[in-house]
Amino acid sequence: MKTKIILFLIVIGFILRFAGIFFNGNHNFDTYHEWGYNTRTKGLAHAYNGSYGPVTYLILGFADSLASATPQIWWMPYKAANLLFEVLILLVLFRFLPKHKLETVILYWLNPWFLIPGSWAGFWDAAHLFFILLALVFLDFREKRNFFMSGLMLGTAFCVKPQAVAAISVMAIFFLVFKLIRFKFKEFIQFSTGLMLLPFIFNFYFFINAIGANFFFQEYSRFRLFMPYLVNSEINIWHTITRVIMFYQNMTGPIFSLDTTTYPYNLIEKAAYIIFLLLLVFYMIKSFLRKSDTDKLFFTKSFALPFILMPQILTRSHAYHFYTATILLIPLIIESKDRRLYIFWAISIAIHFFNIFAAYGFGRSIINPFPIHFWREPFISVFGFIQFLASIGLVYAIFVSDKKDGK
Repeated sequence: MKTKIILFLIVIGFILRFAGIFFNGNHNFDTYHEWGYNTRTKGLAHAYNGSYGPVTYLILGFADSLASATPQIWWMPYKAANLLFEVLILLVLFRFLPKHKLETVILYWLNPWFLIPGSWAGFWDAAHLFFILLALVFLDFREKRNFFMSGLMLGTAFCVKPQAVAAISVMAIFFLVFKLIRFKFKEFIQFSTGLMLLPFIFNFYFFINAIGANFFFQEYSRFRLFMPYLVNSEINIWHTITRVIMFYQNMTGPIFSLDTTTYPYNLIEKAAYIIFLLLLVFYMIKSFLRKSDTDKLFFTKSFALPFILMPQILTRSHAYHFYTATILLIPLIIESKDRRLYIFWAISIAIHFFNIFAAYGFGRSIINPFPIHFWREPFISVFGFIQFLASIGLVYAIFVSDKKDGK
């Protein structure tokens, strides 16, 4: 009976997602269409201009080849690609939680936070997350960890979207704290080889096409130059601070009005990065002292931490950057049965869903039947502060669950 209920709910979730691919998404699709068209017609070597990774360009190029056959709904293949990765994510979560499929379906597959922004508004994050989850399969869900394969999956995720650098940072600190200070290099070499394999292949591809000897790494590093604002539509403490500053300076205009290339916001940005890295180092040192690397879901927990902190502490964050953290927290919520972790998670996704739905609704094809964008301010600025408190709660709950595991 339970299996039939799960299958029924999976079908319902799939229908709700599948319906969304026939409607145009947010304004990002104009860029996706440009990248896909250029990749298909000019080839990757002459189409690639950074922002996202070359794997994304290849997927979008394939989608565009299908879109040319459906010009009236050209966006459909692009959305279908995202839906495919969402299905794969569900299967990987079932691999993580084989005894908790019903909870997984409810928390992920039927959750509006994961359903509407992806299949309807059309944010491109599922592919990047899928490869991060595969990396965790080789780190947390095998009897013996495979660092080469985990590195390969993270390298692939990095070649999809640059946000994968958060998980890569955790692995760098892990090897430094757990391995390299004790002169253990084997696993680090295995991981590094897997991590750099695909980026170097792409860089060599650009090289043999006479684009440049170091073109991929130079072009991809430009993502640090994009959206140089204190906040870029993410709902976090910087959103609240930006509104307060703009109010007292009698500034009008969009939320991305405070430029982090100017003083004092450039110092704030640097301080945020320092705090981010120090928190990761502190967590890893604490784990080393308590030998927590043998705990169940150690790397899942370790990956969740930077993806919580990145959109909440760092500047330049965009609206859907919290997506990865909310997925990675699902196995921790289910396995730990920590009610506090679930409450902070639920508050966070409710706030983020309000923010995205108010701004993007169901995409450009549909007039939002719930025009809550009129209510965005001052509620969003207040919610930014509440989200900051909820993020502190999430981090605290992760530390508490870590303490339990260590007993």
